[in-house]
Amino acid sequence: MSKFLRMFRGRHQVRASTASTIAASASVPGSGFVFIDNSQGASAAIAELSRLLDDAIEIIEFDDDPCDEARFQLRQLDAEAFKYINSRLDESRCRPWTCPRADSAIVDIAVQCALAVYDQQVIPVVDGFNLTQLHYKASTGSSIDKATLFTLARPAPGSGHFSSLLIVSVRGTAGPIDHLVNLNGTPQDAQDFIDLSGLQQNSGTHTFDTIEAHGGFLDSAKALIPDVVEQIQEATARASIGHVLFTGHSAGGAVASLVFAHLLSTAAQTYPSLKFSNITFGSPPVTRQNLSPLTRGNHPSETNRGLVLDFVNEYDLVARADPNYIRSLVDLYRTIYRLPKIQDHATAEEDRRVLLGLSGGEWRSMYDRRASLPVWPLPAPDYFHLGQVIVLKAGVTDLEGEIGGAGQEARLDLRAYVVRPDEFARLLFCRISVHTRLIYLENVKEIAEGRLHGRTGW
Repeated sequence: MSKFLRMFRGRHQVRASTASTIAASASVPGSGFVFIDNSQGASAAIAELSRLLDDAIEIIEFDDDPCDEARFQLRQLDAEAFKYINSRLDESRCRPWTCPRADSAIVDIAVQCALAVYDQQVIPVVDGFNLTQLHYKASTGSSIDKATLFTLARPAPGSGHFSSLLIVSVRGTAGPIDHLVNLNGTPQDAQDFIDLSGLQQNSGTHTFDTIEAHGGFLDSAKALIPDVVEQIQEATARASIGHVLFTGHSAGGAVASLVFAHLLSTAAQTYPSLKFSNITFGSPPVTRQNLSPLTRGNHPSETNRGLVLDFVNEYDLVARADPNYIRSLVDLYRTIYRLPKIQDHATAEEDRRVLLGLSGGEWRSMYDRRASLPVWPLPAPDYFHLGQVIVLKAGVTDLEGEIGGAGQEARLDLRAYVVRPDEFARLLFCRISVHTRLIYLENVKEIAEGRLHGRTGW
């Protein structure tokens, strides 16, 4: 619960630190960072900010404190972002998400296996299933090759579950933001990897002429295919599995998503009796086109598509990170020092409106509904998630059961909201402390135990 509480308390710490941060920044003539001081060095600025954030992620993941310099910069980013209304989720613009009890065990399996790939000594424990680790593929140390854990989940007798699962967990990359933004971040044609015709079956009117994916993640996904296919064949022979679940945290979830898309796109011919799911946690977006309507499907006869969910803790920077977004954060930093921006936000806004297919009136309405605080304008996203984005948000419920209560008889609870791609693209998330694996684990435990939206359990 401590990680969950920190997710909530962070909002109030930002408010308390805003005044002192602004005062400190006003007294500093130069930051000493390229991404702030050098108005001509956009590429260098993006690279340096990415490395700063990645260093902080690694330190916080191991429950250490960042150095004073890094802590100061991160607090400045958080405090500056909090001045803008789109730095937090507006629940009124989203649909509450509830997890059916039958699906909660699958989500619980996903998060525990996503963490187990970092420590194979930890065996996930999930009510209703017996889990056994089948195979661990270690990384060779290259930037392409990713460590991957294959786990078998068999239904426990009398559990009510009927199908065994093979879980494919991909380990994240050290330095996820730098990997996404600077290293092999150029989009690559993915049509030879993801069969669009296969995805478009039973998917209504959603069609695409092409598909591109993040180059680095795509290379890693391609390298995993032989091992994944071999393990599916062995698990099918060994346990008659009916379900393959892909999962991962951070960059691991991005790679897992592309492997999932590849297998799903050919499943009707190659694996007609298998269901494929993909559940990620704090993962960055991966494809240039919004394929979520194709990967999720909605046809009654659909048999191959399972759960396709991308969980994002509110404020998690990694889930928003792409080159355009990091460039905008550079500009956000530079406003603290009253320096000019390195990109044209008017052009970026128009590009984003056109990309998301909104009319001028619809676009303006996104920003006119809540005018109490200004909006930080964000550019069009470079990439999209493959699944339905579920933002997890801390809230308060009073003991009478009314959401939003803040009296003495109140408790913290967890909320979850379905966020459309156009709405997600306007969110200014820039906190790295909520990206840790343990916070995602504890939040999903709340879901698995039925404690969402003020409920106290199943």
